[in-house]
Amino acid sequence: MLLNKEKRELYFKASLGKKSQEIRKYKVKIGQGIAGWVAEKGKSLIIDDVTRDNRWKKDFDNAIKFKTKSIICVPLILEKEIVGVMEVINKKDKTYFGKNDEEILNSFANQVVIALWNANIIKDLNNYFINIIEILIQAMENESLGPKGHFVKMARLATQIGNKLGVTGKDYENLYYASLLHDIGKIKVKRKIDINFKSEENLHLVQNEVSIHPVVGENMLKQINLFKDIIPI
Repeated sequence: MLLNKEKRELYFKASLGKKSQEIRKYKVKIGQGIAGWVAEKGKSLIIDDVTRDNRWKKDFDNAIKFKTKSIICVPLILEKEIVGVMEVINKKDKTYFGKNDEEILNSFANQVVIALWNANIIKDLNNYFINIIEILIQAMENESLGPKGHFVKMARLATQIGNKLGVTGKDYENLYYASLLHDIGKIKVKRKIDINFKSEENLHLVQNEVSIHPVVGENMLKQINLFKDIIPI
């Protein structure tokens, strides 16, 4: 179960067992029930008989017609912050959960936390990537390389064509971002054009600069590793 910070509740991200599909629609408030207590305190909990523990709420059992007997629950902690819990209900051999079970579950929990950490890194990189593109688009518009919204319109047109050609997934994303930045090279080229355009004798230089702006753009973008997949487009 993962934590929704804003709503202060746990939701089922993954579940196994006979009732795994039925319980996914339910949420648990922080501080309520066994899982809610573990999420609030950040401490592991082993309960041999839930009916003798006042923290246990039988709402789930009643709703899905299930009988909980024993529980082991451990917190998921990422960078000293509780991000969820992992819970196992009713040991198969009908014995009680022990310290060995807690160690095993904590080991699994650590693997989950590593996966969450990696996912956060990917999310942060993606946000960083998008922010860079927004800054570059703003720079192009400030340089009067196109009317406001021009680059977004071009990207939409390109992806519409890509959609008809069956482009999907990561290739579709790359096509969109590449289309947004297709004129990025004109930022450098424009400055040379502004200088050379003052003299009629230099018009051939202006034409030459305009023709090579895709190459200039490639040289600009290849310095940023995040753009390596869109440069060929």
